[in-house]
Formats: sequence, C-alpha cells, structure tokens
Amino acid sequence: MKKHKRIRAAIDGVVKNLLEFFRPEPQLAFNVERLEERQMLTLTPTISGASTGLEGSSYTLNLSPNNNANVASWTIDWGDGQIENFTGSPATRPHTYADGTKDYLIDAIVTESGTGKSYPSNSTTTSIGHQLDASFNPSGTPGHLTYTGAVAQARAVAIQKMTDGTERIVVAGTSLNSFNKGFVARFFTNGNLDTNFGSSGSYTLPNNTFINAMGIQPWGNQEIVLAGYITGSSPGGSDFYVVRLTKDGALDTTFANGTVATDFSSGSDEANALAFQEWNQKIVVAGKTNSNNGDVAVARYNNTPISGNILDITFDGDGKKTTNLINGTSRTDTAYAVAVNQNSTSHEIVVGGSSIYSNKSDYLLIRYRDTDGLTLSTDTRDFFNHDEVIRSIAIQSDGKILAAGSTTAPTVAGPPPVYYKSDFALLRYKSNGTLDSGTGGFAPDLSGRVVTPIATNTSDDAYAIAIQNDGKIVLTGTCDTDIALARYSSTGALDTTFNTTGIVRTDFGVSATEAAYAMALQSNGRIVLAGYTTSGSGNRIKIARYYGMSPQKVTVSNVAPTLTLTGDSVGYEGAEYVLNLSATDPGNDTITGWTVDWGDGTSGTYGPNPLPLQHIFADGYYSVQIVAHAFDEDNPTSGYASSPLNVSITPRKVDDVQFSNIGNTSMTVTWMGTESFKDGYRIYRSMDGQSWDSPHNVAANIYTYTDNTLTAGTRYYYKVTAYKNSLESGADASSATWPGTAVHAAPRRSRRRIKPAF
Repeated sequence: MKKHKRIRAAIDGVVKNLLEFFRPEPQLAFNVERLEERQMLTLTPTISGASTGLEGSSYTLNLSPNNNANVASWTIDWGDGQIENFTGSPATRPHTYADGTKDYLIDAIVTESGTGKSYPSNSTTTSIGHQLDASFNPSGTPGHLTYTGAVAQARAVAIQKMTDGTERIVVAGTSLNSFNKGFVARFFTNGNLDTNFGSSGSYTLPNNTFINAMGIQPWGNQEIVLAGYITGSSPGGSDFYVVRLTKDGALDTTFANGTVATDFSSGSDEANALAFQEWNQKIVVAGKTNSNNGDVAVARYNNTPISGNILDITFDGDGKKTTNLINGTSRTDTAYAVAVNQNSTSHEIVVGGSSIYSNKSDYLLIRYRDTDGLTLSTDTRDFFNHDEVIRSIAIQSDGKILAAGSTTAPTVAGPPPVYYKSDFALLRYKSNGTLDSGTGGFAPDLSGRVVTPIATNTSDDAYAIAIQNDGKIVLTGTCDTDIALARYSSTGALDTTFNTTGIVRTDFGVSATEAAYAMALQSNGRIVLAGYTTSGSGNRIKIARYYGMSPQKVTVSNVAPTLTLTGDSVGYEGAEYVLNLSATDPGNDTITGWTVDWGDGTSGTYGPNPLPLQHIFADGYYSVQIVAHAFDEDNPTSGYASSPLNVSITPRKVDDVQFSNIGNTSMTVTWMGTESFKDGYRIYRSMDGQSWDSPHNVAANIYTYTDNTLTAGTRYYYKVTAYKNSLESGADASSATWPGTAVHAAPRRSRRRIKPAF
C-alpha cells in the first residue's frame, strides 16, 4: 500500500505541474463579481450615542446602516439584562435604564437580509476593544479566569451556540498529569463553569491522549470534534486521534463509537489542526507523520461511516495523504494549521506549517484539491534564513489566505555572537497559493508579509488568527511570559484604534508564565483566548476575554427618588402625631430604610415600608421641622433628604369642660387640667359664640372658675384654654344648662394669638 501511495504521489506531482502549466489566468470578471457581491451584502454596522444618561430617562442609540434594505433586523443587548429584537433598520432606538450609578455596555448585532448572516456592531464613540471584558468572571478576576479543575494547558477554544440563542465557551486541551489525558470543559459566557456539560462541567478522555485542536461542527447539532494523538494504540509510536462528542459532552457513537485512531506510519503521527468541509460534511485533520524524516499528514473523515469506512476513501484512495517536500533531502515537514476554502468552487484544503532543513525552518503552505486530495500547490518561504513557521490560517471571503505565525531574526547586526528573537508574522497568499505581494498586494510595503515586534527584544510568537466582521485581523500568542494581541486593518496595517498602537500585552500575574494558544470570536465580537498560566502546582488553564468589537459605553447616573411626607400642620403635646412616608423612584431602585428627624431633638430609624409612624411631642408652644431620609442600594449611607414638613406643637387641649353649682346669677365652670408646662388657664365667655369677652386668668393649678355676673334669661358660651406666654391651646366643646337658658362651652378651636384685654 505504501509503495502504491509513493507511486501515486509521484503521479500527483506530474499532474500538479501539468495543471499549473496549463492553468488559465484567473477570470477577472468572476473575481470582481464575487468582491462586489461581498461588498454589497457584507455589513459593518456601527452604533453611537451619548456617553452619559440618567436613570429613568430615555437614552437614544444611533444605528448604522439605517433605512437599508440589506438589514433584516437588529438585536440590541442594552447591558442591563434587556435584549431587544426588532425588524427593519431605523436610525435610532430609545431605551430607558431603570438603575443608575452604573456603566452599561451596549452590543448590537445586525442580521442580513437574504443570507441570514449576523454581524456584530462597533461603537464609533467608545474605543475599548483592547480592554479585558469585565463582565467575564465578574465576581473573581474580571476579564480572565484560571481554571483549576486540572493541571493542564488549553490548546483550543470554540463558541457553541445553544438552541435558545445563547452561547457557551468550550475549551479543550491536555491534562498534564502522570497519565496525560485529553479534556474538554464548557463555560457560560460570564465565566461560570457549565455543570450541565459532561461530568460536572468537563469531559475527560482516556489515558495517553493529547488534544491539540477542536471545532464545533457546523452541521448537525453543535457536536464537538477534537483532534490530537494517542500513544500506545499501535506499535512504534502515536496515531492521529479524533473524537466527537455530543453538544453536551457525551461520546457521539454515530462517529465510529465516538473515537478514531488513524495510523500513518510505524513512527509518531500527531494531529495538530482540524477543519470542516461543509458542502459535503467531511472532517479534515492535519498534522505530521514521522515517515521520510517527517511529512505533512492529512486525513479526511466521513460524518458517519460510509460502507463501514469512517475514513473518506475518496480522499487520496484511503482517506489519508502525506506530503514530503523535495524528496531525498532531510526536510521535516509539519502541518500546524488547516482550513477549507468554502468560498471557492473547488473547495481547496489549505494546510500551513513549517518545513525544516539545515537547522532552520521555512513557512510552508500547501493546497489540496478537495475531491481527491491532489496537491495543487506548495509554497515554502525563507525571509531571514532562520526559523519561520505558520501556526494558524484563516481564509477571507474572497478566497485569499491569511496565515499567522512567527519569524526569527537577529536582534543586532555584526560579528558573532548574534542573538535572535521571534516576532509576530502575518502573511497573505492569493487563492492560488502564491504570496500576495506587489501592486495591490498585502501589507503597508506590499510585500505580502507583516512582521510585528510586540516589545523590544522579546520573544513573540503568534499561535492563532481570526477575522473580525469588519475585516480587521486579530492575532494572539505570547510575548516572553505574557499574553499578546495584535490587530491589523484588512490591508495589514496595525490598527491604531486598538490601544492606539494595535498591540496589547497582558501580564496576569507576577512571576507567572502565560501563553495564549487559541482564539475564538463570540457573535457580539468579544475575543476569547485560551492557553495556560503557571502556578505553584503546575500549569493551569487560562481563559481571557477582550471586548474586541467595541461596545457603546454609557454611564447612567442615579436620580434621587421623590420623597413625600404627609401629616397635620398642628400637633399637640402628649398626643400621638401621625406621619406618612412614601417614595417614588424614576428607576427600579428599592428603598431599604428610613430615618426621621422629628425636630424636637429625637429621631428614629425605620424599615423600608413603614406603616404610618406615630410620635409624641413632649412639650408644646413651639414649631418643628420634620425631615426624613430614605436609603436605597445606590445611596446606602447618606441617603436622600425630604423637604421639611412644618408642624406647630401646641399644649394639649383642655379636656372635659363641665358646669356646676348653677344658681340664678352664677355658675361654676370646671375642666380637666393638662399635663404640659404652662402659665395657667384662661376662661372665655361669649353671648353669641363669636365675640368673646376678655378672658379671666387662673393659675396653672386651678381647675375651676365661678362666674357671678350672669343675667337671668341670657344665653352664654364658655371656653377654657391653657396658655404660656403668648400661645395657648385649643378648647374643648361641652355644654350645660343654666336656669331658663342654655349655657354652652365654645366649639374647639386652634391655637391663636390672645386679643388684648378690654
């Protein structure tokens, strides 16, 4: 079989050369048509608005594009737990925030008409895409987390969409213990472990398994496909190892009982990358085999076994293909990345990696025909005559190939010793596999390649690449012992809207070593990284999230509730005074408690919903201002003050006025004395109940008064008040009968100034 494959490889080489020789020039009209279609349909939505708002008031978000037929609908996450979906493309959208003293981040996603594709928006007034997303792991270390479930490194991360439209973050790698086990863990987008996945949030593979790649299958039910290698499954080394799990973390037995080990040679075979061939539902895995000093190895699998074969035998005859560059030399060729050009008519499989010879490595890019695995093109490039490698590939919608990795160059020129350092490297190839350089080419210098030092004299290596919705290109990896990000425009220039330099370097811990090996983009544009960090007990999984597509940030200020105090304007000493409290908040803040200053030197503390409050004022003849303070979650310390309620406190009214000792010309008035401090009592008499004679004063300890100046047959009215200085109390309303004529106590009245005696 291997002899047959070598013969076939030789034939492939001849056929490839013939194809390249007779290959027609690309049809310009076809390419332009595709580009025009992409530019017409691809949306780059933006949002904007004021940076501040008020609780309970309407906030206006500006939307673009607006009045655009290509926009089917918008989905806006207002950042306060409210998610709004609406059709059409209006220019603005209002929203009311119910809680203030907070920062809100607004995300918007546009759904395109016809295609149903979704595009996250970017704020034109907020530039925080380079910052860690504080909504990830907010109760721990906002923006990042260290998963301590295993001593492990994460090598892959992917976003899984649930049936309810929410997303999960899935991380995979290898548990580095004495047995070495592949693992998968799933998290909610807030960073919490999703214990509904696998066994309490994770799934562990058998001993001696290593996972280097993962993807969420784009067909079916969000199944999780893993790729790496397993040792001990065949004599002499390791084999490709592919696993498929159900979306919730159980072995998918429709895929050859869930796991497949594929042997290429008697040596070590290791899978480093995987991709999905969507049009016919195939799984493509790439890596290396130790045959011929090391060859690129590619395997393609059926979605489910066909005629008993899980390997797709239409691919190079048996589902496996190896590629050795320049036969007869001691090159070691390895694939670290693979992608399928879903946008081309031939759906080429593109592999990237390195080709090592003479103690140095070159960039390696190979294209295979997807129908049968025929090698279409190979490209190796050496820029600095030292180590250069491709570790990740992304294909643009126009078919051009973006490749990320690193390049190593001398830090100083001159005689030995010469010290070398690595830098981020970003390359773009045309769809035919040649470097995109020259007129109309990629990079500011049109060389087709961009080299980016993250910092001075640091070792910088890019491990993953992603293309944002707006066409910007993101690379992540390491800068010495820190995690690094770099963002570029679609033409390869560093994006100065991203941290002003296009570069972010993040150190998550003192004396710790961190690395990001994988990256995924959420539907709202968030950038999720996965790798590892060191700790005292070994490597631990590190997950970090950056905003990426900048959300709109709005700071909503708290608005004080309206406090209302109601009660009588007059109160009496020694009697209960009733006060009612109420509060109306423009948002949804909840009153947590009250305090009341009664104005007489006393105060009280009350619960959030007090019943009508009662208070007894100990003395009369004065005015008070009652002031209440209400507290809520936004202002728990000083609270909000009410307007004062003015109340006049008078002595207690004179009670139980009676008449006795009734004679022809005299009678005695008696009353119940008050307990308040006073100068005495005043007894008033009237002939009509309106005009009163000047009062007769008695001492504070006298509770009777005898009137000896009565005239028979005359109606009389009496009232009794307590007084102190110029103030006096109210009067009781009682009556008695004098011979022949009724005698009445005066109707009760309020405090008044005393008229001068006459």
